[in-house]
Amino acid sequence: MHSLDLDNDVPPLDLTSLSAKKSITCSTGHIPTATEKRSPKIKKPSSDPAFPGNYYKCSCPRLVLKSGPLVYVSFAPDSKDHEYEVADLCSQCDKAGFTVKCDSYRALQERGELNNLQWRDQNFRRAACVLFCISPAYCDTIRSVEDGDLASAQESEHMKGVLYIYRQAQSELVANCSIDKRFFIVLFSNSGNNLKVPLCFSPSTKFRFPEGSRGLISAMHHIACK
Repeated sequence: MHSLDLDNDVPPLDLTSLSAKKSITCSTGHIPTATEKRSPKIKKPSSDPAFPGNYYKCSCPRLVLKSGPLVYVSFAPDSKDHEYEVADLCSQCDKAGFTVKCDSYRALQERGELNNLQWRDQNFRRAACVLFCISPAYCDTIRSVEDGDLASAQESEHMKGVLYIYRQAQSELVANCSIDKRFFIVLFSNSGNNLKVPLCFSPSTKFRFPEGSRGLISAMHHIACK
């Protein structure tokens, strides 16, 4: 297994140079163990007293005129720290030229979205890349569903959305013989150590955030510009 020496500087979207590339090398997403050194936590911005009440980092809840490739982000509201990690991920995708659609029930409500299911369907189908943010809550939800405990997995409106997109992804993976290059699995150094991803995502490329952010963005550019 090989990995790149990654940093967190995100390059701008360059469609010309990307289309000329014949190949790309991506991080395979080494998952750190509990004994490995943990990365510094992403600090809460002083101007943001309560995520996700303030979505300044994510382009999905406000009207933004952008023409970049669409990226869909699915996550479980695990903890405040994890929500800040997801917000930082959305911010890096936005800076890299992508149009970010982050599936947050609260954000959709604040935006005044009347049909959440339609919003999810349309953006999931249109997305050049889909990021699945793996966290303890995400894994617990999927494990409950696989064990037949559907009720506990649908305790909140947000988790209903997580489960809906997971099922859509499962169907797409079955149709594509378990290979779907637009799916990216993101594990977080501060909230995703030692997590086992859902079985259907095993063939998908995995990235560690924030250490592997540059490799993730590069891989997304490569897929989006094909």
